Amino acid sequence: MNTIIRVAAAANKIKVADVDCSFENITQILEEFKEKPADIIVFPSLALTSPSCGLLFSNKALLDSCIEAIEKICIQTRSMNSYILIGTPIEDNGSVVSAIAVINKGKIIGYIKAENDQMEYLSKNYSDKILPPTTVFSIGAMKFCVLSCEPMKIAENIKEVAETGCDLIIVPSYSPVIAGYQNDVKNEVKAISKAYGCGIALINGGIGDTTSPYLYRAFSVICECGNIIKQETFSNQGMVMCDLDTDIIRSQKTSKGQNLPFYTAYAVEGKQRLLRPVPMNPYLPQGKLAENNFIEELFTLQCMALKGRLENTGIKKVVLGFSGGLDSTLALLVAAKTFDIMGLERKNIICLRMPGFASSNRTQGNSEALAEILEVTSREISIENAVNLHFDDIGHDSQIQDVTYENAQARERTQIIFDIANDENALALGTGDLSEIALGWCTFGGDQLSGYNINASITKTLAKKIVSHLAITEIFEGTAGLLSDIVETPISPELVGKKDEITQKTEDILGPYELHEFFLYHLIKYGFRPSKIYYYGCFAFSGILEPAFIKEKLELFIRRFFSSQFKRSCSPDSAVLCDGVFGKHFYMPSDISPEMYIKELKSASF
Repeated sequence: MNTIIRVAAAANKIKVADVDCSFENITQILEEFKEKPADIIVFPSLALTSPSCGLLFSNKALLDSCIEAIEKICIQTRSMNSYILIGTPIEDNGSVVSAIAVINKGKIIGYIKAENDQMEYLSKNYSDKILPPTTVFSIGAMKFCVLSCEPMKIAENIKEVAETGCDLIIVPSYSPVIAGYQNDVKNEVKAISKAYGCGIALINGGIGDTTSPYLYRAFSVICECGNIIKQETFSNQGMVMCDLDTDIIRSQKTSKGQNLPFYTAYAVEGKQRLLRPVPMNPYLPQGKLAENNFIEELFTLQCMALKGRLENTGIKKVVLGFSGGLDSTLALLVAAKTFDIMGLERKNIICLRMPGFASSNRTQGNSEALAEILEVTSREISIENAVNLHFDDIGHDSQIQDVTYENAQARERTQIIFDIANDENALALGTGDLSEIALGWCTFGGDQLSGYNINASITKTLAKKIVSHLAITEIFEGTAGLLSDIVETPISPELVGKKDEITQKTEDILGPYELHEFFLYHLIKYGFRPSKIYYYGCFAFSGILEPAFIKEKLELFIRRFFSSQFKRSCSPDSAVLCDGVFGKHFYMPSDISPEMYIKELKSASF
C-alpha cells in the first residue's frame, strides 16, 4: 500500500570536527537499509560535524570533507529509492550555513535550510539556492516537508509549513539537553501533531559529542495526529523505523493547502510487516493508568451530559427500562450518580422491569437486587399478556419466534417507557450503546427510541470497562458483586428462548463485539476502505482470530452498517463523548448500497 510510508530516524556517532568518523558511521547505518528498506531515512542536523565546531566551521578543510562525504553517500545510495536526509554545513554565497541535504537515488535533490540557536558561528543568511522549509517532497501517497529547528521551537515555525498541505513534517535537530527537556519535546511534538492533524518525525543528534559547555543526547519522537508511533533514546549509534499512514493523516489534517511537490519518488518496495502499533481496542488509550483515567472521565462525562439535559429542560425525573443487562445497568448507574450530584432523590429514577417471554431469571434477579440497593423506584410490568393480545390483533402465531415475535416485545417496552414518562413528567432515558447503533442491533420504533440516549458514545466493550471499574472502586456501596455478575452475564436481547437459561447470545450471532468496534472506529474516524480495515484487523488480532474469520465478520459488519443507516438517521439526542462515534458531521444516505465495498473487501488478501 503506497499510503503506508516507512520512516526511519537514524542517530550516528559523532566526533566533533572529525567528518571521516561521522561519515563511516553513517555509511554503516545506511548499509542496514539495503536489507530493511525505508521510504524516508533522516539523520540529525549537522550529522557530519556536530554544532560544537565553533570557529572551525569556516575552515576550508572541514567544509571540503563534508562535501566529499555527501558525494560518497550519493554514490553509496544510487540503488536506493529512499529519501535520505543528512545535516551538514555548506558554503552559500560566501558564508557558511547549516543545511539538510535531500538525496534520492544517488542525487542531491536540494538543500533545506537548518537553523539552531547553538550555531552562533554559522550564518543565518541563506541565498535563493537553499530551499525553504515550505518545499514539498512526495513519496508514494505522502507529501512531506523538512523543518530543521530547535525541537521546542517547532510550534513557532510550523504554521507556514503545515499550510502547504504536507502530511508529514520531518524535524532534523541537534540541541543540548537538560533534565526534563526530552519529555517536554515529546509532549510538544505530540500536541502539535494533534493540533495540525499531521505526522511529525523528529531526530535529535548527540552521540559522542562534547560534554562542555553543553550535554547532548540523541533521541527520536515520531508522532501521527497526536499519537506517538515510535520513540527512542539512543545510547549508541542506531535507528528506529515505523510506518505512518497517509489515510489516517489526511482524515485528521486541518490544513487545506495543496502545494505541488518539488520532487516525487516512488514508495520503496520489499518492506516487511507493519511497523506501527495497532491496538485491538482503539477506543481505549494504552496503559493501565491511562485506561483507568479515561474510563473515569468517560463516566463523569456521561453524568455531565445527563445533568445538562435535566437542568436545561427542568425535568427532575427519569424513566428507563432496566433489564439487568449491561447497557441498562450503566444507564442506571449514570442516572444514580447524576442525581446525587444534582441533589435529587434517587426515588425519582424510575426503573421499569418488563419481563418478556425469554427474560432470564439471572438478569431479572440482578435488576431487582441492584434497584433495591440503589434505592431507586422499581416497578415490574410484565409485557407477556399485552404482546400476546397484540399477536391476536395482527394475526401472528406466537409459536413462531421470528423478527415480528422479537420486535413486538421491544416496541411494547418502549411504549410503556414513554407513556410512564408522560405520566410522571420524566425523561425517557435511552440505554442502547454505540456498538448496537452501528450494527442496527436495535428495534426501529422500539429500543432505538428515547428522549435522550446516555450510552450513544459508549461501545459495548467500554460499557463493560466502566461497569467493571465501578465495581472495583465501589463508588456505589454494596454493588461490587452484582456489577461483576452483570459484566460476566452473556450479552443477549433475551427475546427468544427460555427463562431458565440465556440461549440467545448476541456474539454467537454477530461475532465478537470487540472486532466490530475495531471495524467501526477505523471506518468512522479515518474513513478506511474495507481492505485496509481488514489489513489492520489481521495485525491487531494476530494469533487470536484467523484472517478468514475477520474477513467474514467485516463483510457482516459492512452489510449491517449500511442497511441500518435508516435507524441512525432518526436517532434520539445524545452527546459525543469520545472519538470514533457518530456526530453531527456523519452522514450517509439510508438506501446506499454496500456492494462496491464488499467487492473491494473480497479482493483483499493477507
